[in-house]
Amino acid sequence: MTPNDDKISTFQLGVFIFNTIFGIGILSLPSSLTKAAENDGWILCIISGLLCILFIYLMCYVGQKYSQYGLVGTLKKLFGRFIGSVMILPVIVYFMFFAGIEM
Repeated sequence: MTPNDDKISTFQLGVFIFNTIFGIGILSLPSSLTKAAENDGWILCIISGLLCILFIYLMCYVGQKYSQYGLVGTLKKLFGRFIGSVMILPVIVYFMFFAGIEM
């Protein structure tokens, strides 16, 4: 950022929101998991970690295959114009909700 520029870019805002949500999730997960599962929380942590790795691998694979379209374009390409548009709405609501909480 330049000294006279008091605005952040879209990329900077996206990284800030992602890091905030990710950080809050990392910090609150052990406490929530301990309250819910008590002594078996470590098993849930391992299972959820493996599921996350699987989903991240699938997202990276699809992202590389359709890298020129972006998220919205990829969903529209894979699922059609209407269903792809409907599928992006929960993602938008999710990020707006957590961005609102964190702000």
